[in-house]
Amino acid sequence: MISEKAIQVLELHKILDQLAKHTDFSAGAELARELQPSTSLEEARHWQRETAEARAMFANQVNVSLGGARDVRDAAMGAQRGILIEPSVLLDIRNTLRRAMTLKRTVGRMKGQYPLMAELLNEAEECPDIQDEIGRVLDENAVVKDSASPQLAIIRRDLKLAFDRLQSKLQK
Repeated sequence: MISEKAIQVLELHKILDQLAKHTDFSAGAELARELQPSTSLEEARHWQRETAEARAMFANQVNVSLGGARDVRDAAMGAQRGILIEPSVLLDIRNTLRRAMTLKRTVGRMKGQYPLMAELLNEAEECPDIQDEIGRVLDENAVVKDSASPQLAIIRRDLKLAFDRLQSKLQK
């Protein structure tokens, strides 16, 4: 373990802040700031190989963007505690899962060229059931569909009938 004094002398926090500025995703920036040096030569070499492979992907313009992804960790943790999630946040979750799935598959097809990146991304869960369920109950504008539940369909149908009757009476 590297001493805290050595870390302060090296001003590691400044280096990690600079690294974090080059990330495209808030979770990536957070991970960058939390990095700690290793005293294991093998671990350091592995990290260097991962970094070299990632740089090669960018140099070869492999589409590894996280565009459209959002940091949904707070929403996911809230859902685990039973907190309701706004429809727009549910769409963010679905879009983030889709982006992760696309990224995983894109890099997976290039496993021979980028084995370390493919191995890292292979750990990402695709959660197709969550994606499908969000798509079943929400439209692309984060509006809950009538078909989200039988009860909702009945309530909305009854509301529309009542509204139409009221409109009809007002027009007479």
